[in-house]
Amino acid sequence: MTMHAIIDASGVSKAQSYRHFRTPSDVVAALAAELLREINEELVAHQQEFEEAPAATYARAAVKVLTSDSVPNRQIILYGSVQSEDGKWVPAAGLAAQGNAPEVLFEKWGVELDDTLIALTYFRGAMYSWACGFFTDEMFAAETERSISMKKPAAKKKPAAKKKAAVKKESSR
Repeated sequence: MTMHAIIDASGVSKAQSYRHFRTPSDVVAALAAELLREINEELVAHQQEFEEAPAATYARAAVKVLTSDSVPNRQIILYGSVQSEDGKWVPAAGLAAQGNAPEVLFEKWGVELDDTLIALTYFRGAMYSWACGFFTDEMFAAETERSISMKKPAAKKKPAAKKKAAVKKESSR
């Protein structure tokens, strides 16, 4: 992606584009910030649900916002996520460094990450499958609901330690 391609596709003048954005990463960062603002607005609009289940409310808000305009939002997810690893697209290594990655937000909201890690991983898989075009908007929403219903597997119980018979101590006296 180049600034020239963005300018051609947007229909905005070259001077105006460069006045606001120096690089394609600046464009992607601004678009991602707008998506995050919209997700936060959804969370505020559903405050009671958010207080009861922050991770689930966040996931539903993300689906609603992302699927509201699928074509550009899929591109924002792909460019912002895939390219952020090398630090060239989304400034400061992306959402995590900006405090907007789900793990960072969940910690801030008091959500136990251990309890949501499986669901979060499944949600991310659904989101990237949607962004790549493998899932329709409806499939993304359905898979998100499936991820919300996922629970952390119960920990295996450790076998009870065998108690040493007190009789042995008494019999040795």
